[in-house]
Amino acid sequence: MLIFGTKNTKSNAAVTLEQLPVRPQYRHFYLPYAQEGGTHMVLLTESSGDPALLAAPLREIVRSMDSNQPMYNVRTFGNFYKMRAIDTPFMITQIVVTMGLIGLLLALIGIYGLVSYSVARRTREIGVRIAIDANRTDVIRMVLRQGLVLAGIGIGVGGALSVVAESAGGGNDWPGQT
Repeated sequence: MLIFGTKNTKSNAAVTLEQLPVRPQYRHFYLPYAQEGGTHMVLLTESSGDPALLAAPLREIVRSMDSNQPMYNVRTFGNFYKMRAIDTPFMITQIVVTMGLIGLLLALIGIYGLVSYSVARRTREIGVRIAIDANRTDVIRMVLRQGLVLAGIGIGVGGALSVVAESAGGGNDWPGQT
C-alpha cells in the first residue's frame, strides 16, 4: 500500500432534532476506489450558485471519465437532509400512529362485542329488572359499568405488560440520554 498523504482526525457529528452532542473522534483512513471495491460511489460538490445547474456538467465529467458509470439520484444537500432527517422520521411516526389507531379501533370493537354479547345473554335479567320497576338509568349504568370494568382490566394488564417489556428491553438506547 502506498501512502500519499495524511489527514487530521475525522469527527462524526450526530445531528438530530435534539442537537445531540458530537460523537467522539476516531481514526479514519481513505482507500482508493479500486482497492476498496465498493458497489457505489457518492460525489459531493459545493457551489456558490444554483446547485441544480451543476447536474449536467457533472454528468459530462463522469461520462468522460467512465462512459459505463451511471449517475443517478442527483439532488441538493438540503433535499438530502430533508429526506433523511425530516421526511423519514415523520413517515415512521405516521406509520406508528396509524398502527396505534388501528389497535385502538380493534380494542373498541372487541369491547363493544363483549358488552353486546353480555347484554344479549342478560336480556331476560334486564327485562325482569325493568318489569319490577328498575330505573332505566340504573340498567344502563349496570351495563356501562361492566364494559368499563373490562376496559380498566385491559388497560391495567396492558400497562403492566408494557412496563415489564420496557424493562426487559434495556430501556432507552438513544445516544445522549441517561
